[in-house]
Amino acid sequence: MSQLKRDVVLVNPKDGDMPYDYYATYENLGIAYLTASLRDNGISVAIVDAYARNMDYEEVLREIASYSPRLVGFTSTYRSYPEAVIIAESVKNIASGVHITIGGEHVTYAANEILNETTLFDSIVLGEGEVTIVELFKAISSGNDLASVQGLSYRKNGQIFKNNYCLPISDLDTIPFPARDTLDYCIENHKPGLIGILGSRGCAFNCSFCNANEFFSLGTKPSWRKRSPKNIVDELEYIYKNYYDKGLYKLIYFYDATFVYPNPSGRQWVREICEEIIKRDIHVTFEINCRADSFTGIDDDLVPLLKKAGLKSVFVGLESGSEDVLSHYNKKVSVNQNIYVMEILKRHGIQSTTNGFIMLNPFITLNGLKDSANFLLKVEQCTYWNLSQKIQLFPGINLTKDLKNMGLLLDTYKHTEVYAYKFKDPRVEVLAEALDFSREDIPTRENHLIRYVEILGSQLMDMVTNSDLLNDEEAEKLIKYKKSIDENRMEIFHHNLVFFAKAVDLALENWTTNGFLEIKRDYLEEMDSKLNKLNDNFEKFLKFLDFLVK
Repeated sequence: MSQLKRDVVLVNPKDGDMPYDYYATYENLGIAYLTASLRDNGISVAIVDAYARNMDYEEVLREIASYSPRLVGFTSTYRSYPEAVIIAESVKNIASGVHITIGGEHVTYAANEILNETTLFDSIVLGEGEVTIVELFKAISSGNDLASVQGLSYRKNGQIFKNNYCLPISDLDTIPFPARDTLDYCIENHKPGLIGILGSRGCAFNCSFCNANEFFSLGTKPSWRKRSPKNIVDELEYIYKNYYDKGLYKLIYFYDATFVYPNPSGRQWVREICEEIIKRDIHVTFEINCRADSFTGIDDDLVPLLKKAGLKSVFVGLESGSEDVLSHYNKKVSVNQNIYVMEILKRHGIQSTTNGFIMLNPFITLNGLKDSANFLLKVEQCTYWNLSQKIQLFPGINLTKDLKNMGLLLDTYKHTEVYAYKFKDPRVEVLAEALDFSREDIPTRENHLIRYVEILGSQLMDMVTNSDLLNDEEAEKLIKYKKSIDENRMEIFHHNLVFFAKAVDLALENWTTNGFLEIKRDYLEEMDSKLNKLNDNFEKFLKFLDFLVK
């Protein structure tokens, strides 16, 4: 492969567990921002997005080598970290003079552990990396000591050093828009890529299972920094003109930890963004992340304004249907608030098909599991995904310390062993292990189909009902199709609840592996039928819409 030389190659490793057949390709905004900052400083960069391009190990290695870079940087989650290690080892073998660095939330909080366990990474970028990555390349190129690079941990002469944190960038509007190399690839290769955008950084909350509170504020007090509404909409307009109608997935994702903050200034910021989108006549749809207290009913105009600006879906951090568990998680919200926010979204026709929910944790009781399952049905989120998720102990979260104090953290815990804990009730531990259907196709298929049906169905219904295409008879028929689809969806949720309740009852009364395998077999067989039914009805709905448009 013949390539132009690049100063820096940034690599997004594959996630070995990702079911590529079910999900669209998303770009990694972290390396997209780093690339933009490097290029803004006259440094040439290539992105090797192994995840987005579904590249095997040999392809990645060949492409890195073809650029002859001086610096290779990896981004990593706990799931892609093993792949980063494998690639880094081979890069070291074929180009011993290359400096290899790695960054991201996972490695930031596990920096000392990683540098002690492997010599493959010469340095680790800590936290926000736009300034650090530029200064790191300049130091490498000029032969300067890395001690001058803020926001870096590194190895020198067998010793590990940690420099002062790089202070967070105060004016986010000064950061160049992220490089869209991955989206360009998706367009050129006819892949349905997902478009991402980041309107703010940091999180003012301190949930015990999450490390976002400090990542963008290392060395300072945790804070929430916002781009100006104009700057955000400038980027949206750029995306709209250059990418939105180019065959990509038509739902833009705001990756802000919390897009709507439950305070007056946070809400005003959202209003100004919406008003600017509407003023510029930018016709996009988007999804945001929010908390249960993001919408309270006090300002009922905010959700309709978001919808008018293009809001289609909201990822709500519900996390649990138990007051005790919400307290353990330090969520600072109640079950009633969880229920209320879902009611508000439903009332305004906003989808909430995927939510943060952690069903299984070391201190949950069997009766608590039943309560949370019933809660999920009540808010129409009773997917198998939500029923079976176990908490993950990512580096840097407060819950790890709590579990250690409770005697529930295993001695084997390290940054790559995020399930290294035990349950207070051993019956829950047996159940949690049995509910791991990661080798089964149906739960992933269900998660994908439910989201696909709800998001696309809602978009198409809005498009048709807001037009002059329908006469009364056609409108009635369309409503019947939609009602049938909604009934299919609720049948699936009820089926999930019944199976889950049977499994919990087994754990409560007399657990046997054969007994569980029997109800599992029946569940999977019937679920296959129900998913086929939903898919068939949705196809009929799509064909009817196609008929109306023609």
